[in-house]
Amino acid sequence: EVLRRAFGQRKDPATSLIYHLEDHPPCSKHQIIYERLVPIDDVHNSMGTLTSRIHCFDISQSEVDYLLSYFGPFPDCQRLTMIDANKTQDEVYDALDEHVAMLLDRKRDEKAK
Repeated sequence: EVLRRAFGQRKDPATSLIYHLEDHPPCSKHQIIYERLVPIDDVHNSMGTLTSRIHCFDISQSEVDYLLSYFGPFPDCQRLTMIDANKTQDEVYDALDEHVAMLLDRKRDEKAK
């Protein structure tokens, strides 16, 4: 899925808009838009980079699990949350910061007991 999403991304150099050929194609069906779309990254470089990152994540899974265990699980508070990335950078940061702060507060409350 990661590779499919990465390889399907295209950029329109005329408008600088990012599309995905399957998930988010251009609204217009005019062939001219599709003809000018270019891959965001070179496929060969992307494949190597993604493969390397997936491998690093796999071999680091025990450290990741240990880190995540610090943040729960709490019965009424999920570690994983959906954040609308279509908002401004500041709004996304604020939403993420708020969620992490809530998890840290829960952890502090749990340790205080």
